[in-house]
Amino acid sequence: MKKTKALSLLLTIMILVVLLTGCKTTRPEESNQSLRIKIDYPSDGQGQLIAPNRHFKVIATVEGGAIPDDAVVRVSLLDNNGNEVRYTESSEKGIGKVNHSWMTDSELAYRYADLDIKLEDVAYLAPELVVRDMNDPMGTCNDATIKCIYTDNSINALITDATEGKYMNDSRGLFHFKDADGTVLESLPEGQYTLRISVSDKDGDIIALAEKPIGIEIPVGMMIFRFGMNEVMNLALQYADVHSLKYLTDPLPGIYGLQFEVADVAPGFQAEMAEYLISPTYIVNYDINQDSVSFREITFMCQTFGRTDESHVLCMDIGEADVAGNKGKLIEIPLEAPIHVYRCDIVTDDASDKQFDTTGKQLESTDLDSSDGFKVVAGKPFALSGATRPYQLPSDEIIINTDNPMLSEMTNGMASIEYTFTCDGKVISLTKPTGLARSSTGEYDMIATMEFYNVFDAGLLEQEKRYEVKMQAIDRNGKAIEGYLTTFCIDVE
Repeated sequence: MKKTKALSLLLTIMILVVLLTGCKTTRPEESNQSLRIKIDYPSDGQGQLIAPNRHFKVIATVEGGAIPDDAVVRVSLLDNNGNEVRYTESSEKGIGKVNHSWMTDSELAYRYADLDIKLEDVAYLAPELVVRDMNDPMGTCNDATIKCIYTDNSINALITDATEGKYMNDSRGLFHFKDADGTVLESLPEGQYTLRISVSDKDGDIIALAEKPIGIEIPVGMMIFRFGMNEVMNLALQYADVHSLKYLTDPLPGIYGLQFEVADVAPGFQAEMAEYLISPTYIVNYDINQDSVSFREITFMCQTFGRTDESHVLCMDIGEADVAGNKGKLIEIPLEAPIHVYRCDIVTDDASDKQFDTTGKQLESTDLDSSDGFKVVAGKPFALSGATRPYQLPSDEIIINTDNPMLSEMTNGMASIEYTFTCDGKVISLTKPTGLARSSTGEYDMIATMEFYNVFDAGLLEQEKRYEVKMQAIDRNGKAIEGYLTTFCIDVE
C-alpha cells in the first residue's frame, strides 16, 4: 500500500516538473501558437469575388510576435479539390528584391507630383516589382512565384492570373507571367478557391497559418467612383449593395499606397480592366477629374471598346450629399436625356464659373425643382449646375498608346454649353465652359469633367419675366453634340 502511494506521489511530482520546466508534448508545427496571421485583403465580402483573368493583391498582418528572419512565407491558391494552382513565396525578410526604379524612373509609370511620397518608402506594398536579379529587372520580373514580400509584421503578395494579353491588346503584354518551371500561366477557371498563407520556420515546420475562401466569377455589374468622397462614396457603396454591383475598394495591382498615393504601373498591371470589359459598368460621375483613375483608365477603356453608351451613368440628384439642408441621392442619367440640371442657386457677387464653395458661403438660396420653372431674383447673380453623360467618341478621336495606355488620348469631348434665354421674342445667347471644382479652402484645382457650374450676371434677365432656357452641349471643335440638348424655364421675381 505504501509502495502504491509512493509511486503515485512520484508520478505527481514528475508531472509537476514537466509543467514547471516548460517541456512540451505538442508537435513542432504547433510550437509557436502566439504567431497569428490576419488576411486583410482580399477583404471580407465583395473583396472575396475576383473576376476571371485578373491578378489580385494579398495583404496580411501578423500578430503575436515578429516573423523570424529565416522564415519561408508562402501564399497559395487552392482549387476546390485542395490542389495548389498558384503560389508565390519568399525566404528573405524585407524589400531587398524590390527594384522600384526600373518602372518608376521611366515613362511607363504615373506619379502624383503633388504628393511628397517616394516609392521606396512604401516598397513593401509592391510585390509586383520583386525581381530575381536586381541588375536585370525586365528579364527576371515574370516569375509569378517570387511576388511576395514579408517584414516583421506584414505580408504582401500578388497572385497572378494569365498574361495581360488575355484581356487586353496583345501588344501590351509586357508581363508574361510564368510558373517556376517557365510555364506560361493560363487563366484560372471560374469557381471556388481557398487562399492560404503559411509561415514556416527554418526546419520547415509551419508556425502560422491562415486561410480565406474566395471565388473567381464574372460580376453582374461594376461600380466606378472616385475614392475619398465621404458621404457620396458611402451612398455609392450603398447603391452598389442594393443593386448587387461589384466595387473595387481593395488595393489594386500596380498601385502602391492604399489611397493611390504613389504610382500606377500602366502596361503590366491594369488587371482591374477585366471586370469592366465583361460586365455592365455603372459610373458615378461625381467629382471625377481628368487625372483620376476612374477617368484616365476605366472611362477611357469604355470609350476604346465602344461601351460608353452602354454604361449606366449616375449622379447626385441635387449635386451634393447635402445642399442647404436638402439631402441628395444617386440617380441615373438616361441615354435619351444626357444632361441633368442639379439646381439653380442664388449666389453672392464673388461666385465664379466652375467653382462651388462647399462651405455654403457663396450660396444665398437654391431651387432644386425645375418642373415648374426655376426661380431667380432680379438683381442677383444666379448659377446653374448639373451633370452630363460622357458620349461615345468615334474611333478617329481616340489615340491609343499600346506601350503605355496612360499616354493615350481622347482628342475630343464636351467643352462648353451654349445657353439660349428666350422671352417675348428676345434672345440672349451665352457660352459657358463645362467643369465643376469643389473647395472649402478657396483652392479650385480639381475639376470634375462630367459636371458643370455656370454663373450668370445679376442684370442678365428682366424682372417679372419668364424665360425659356435651352442648353446645348458643344465639343472641343465648337460643334453641337447630337442629342445633348435640354430645355426648362426660369421665372425672374
